[in-house]
Amino acid sequence: LESLEEPEFDDKYTDYANMRQLTAEYRVAWTVEGDASDGIISMMLQARTTGWVGFGLMGEKVGHGMINTDIWMGNVIDGVVAVHDTWSNSVAMPLKDIDFGHEEDLYDVSGYEENGITTLMFKRSLKVSDDWDYTIVEGDMPVVYSWSRQNKDALSYYHGPTRGFDTLVFIEPTDLSWIWLIALPIVGTVMLMIILFCFVDRIRSRRLRQMAEQRFNEIRQQVNKHVDGAQPRMCFGMALVTAFDFMESGKLVSHEELRNQGKIKMLDTHSQAKSLAKEFSIIFISHQWLSWTKPDPEGVHFKCIVNALRALSKRFNFELEKTYVWVDYCSIPQGNSLLQQLAISDLSEYAALASYFVVVVPPARHVDTHTICNKESYQARGWCRLEQ
Repeated sequence: LESLEEPEFDDKYTDYANMRQLTAEYRVAWTVEGDASDGIISMMLQARTTGWVGFGLMGEKVGHGMINTDIWMGNVIDGVVAVHDTWSNSVAMPLKDIDFGHEEDLYDVSGYEENGITTLMFKRSLKVSDDWDYTIVEGDMPVVYSWSRQNKDALSYYHGPTRGFDTLVFIEPTDLSWIWLIALPIVGTVMLMIILFCFVDRIRSRRLRQMAEQRFNEIRQQVNKHVDGAQPRMCFGMALVTAFDFMESGKLVSHEELRNQGKIKMLDTHSQAKSLAKEFSIIFISHQWLSWTKPDPEGVHFKCIVNALRALSKRFNFELEKTYVWVDYCSIPQGNSLLQQLAISDLSEYAALASYFVVVVPPARHVDTHTICNKESYQARGWCRLEQ
């Protein structure tokens, strides 16, 4: 029975001034030397894995966790330690700063693997000028952390549920108590306002973290509900466009533009969508966006989708006149974020109602990152995995 017990973390954290046990599986320790303008921070990350370990700064507030996040990722392979300074723009594998003209700000990298636990150590300046990095400041800083549950060293492997959000204070706020001796009444009023603001901001930050977790759990519960055969429900409804209208558009057109043209078939309830699916074919299109702002700026995916519609019609002997298409850019609101979130929460229902699920993964180049987008990059994206 002793061999089944989880290995204990070592006492390496005692080399550092601060330590936080974020979960039973993950801890972080740090020491800050110098002042905010030219100081450095020494970091230690430890996780119960023999795969990769990651830790990120989310800037001034808790966000999605993978959107505009400064992420440090590393691993130990055959005794060789590597830690990379990366930036995440989307729900996909973070991009190494040095590969895109930015600076690698981590140095004095070291680490080891012992008893199934990976330890990474490195240093970084507190203040940075690279727009792909966040300066470490006084007070609360929202962080995200993750590690490879499957003990995979490749940084492209998805972390799954082994990730979390928290708020750390790397640098304690400056002691301003001397000001009370100069102007006690004024400072008292100002400090009261600051305290109230910090209290409200802390509540707001906690609420944002709760909302992020709640959002993840809602989507997971909806998927489980569908799998368990519970009565499905829709929050937004299902927006479809006929195959002919889609093909005649000549490109991927936004939901709002199609709606204004009267080309959106809106089904408000699951029963309405289910009834339509009995008489018409519904084709669900899943693909990876080829830029940060437009799904298909050069029309590569649109041509493949049109070819796929014709091929499916011929192979399975159904009429395109009686066919509807669901594509994220066409079927999910792009301008109203609240409606967009409602539609995203219905993704599992859309996929379940579809007659055919088509994955579009032709070799193409992302116009912003200049990386190749194909089957492998599609599988690495959290959005695409959610659709599946």
